[in-house]
Amino acid sequence: MGVDDPTNIAGSMAIVDSWGTKRKQVYLWTCCGCGNTGMPISYSNCQTCDVARCAYCAVSKVRI
Repeated sequence: MGVDDPTNIAGSMAIVDSWGTKRKQVYLWTCCGCGNTGMPISYSNCQTCDVARCAYCAVSKVRI
């Protein structure tokens, strides 16, 4: 298997492609009090009703 061998090149390309498929993910939460949604988990209080995020607030992972 030399450098010019097509199987060697194809194998290398597959590895590169698998590394490039990772996507960024963010966690967003929905307020259980007012239903406001789409807030990042870095916000500890709701932007609409100012209630603190609790165990009843739904958290979801979103790929961007």
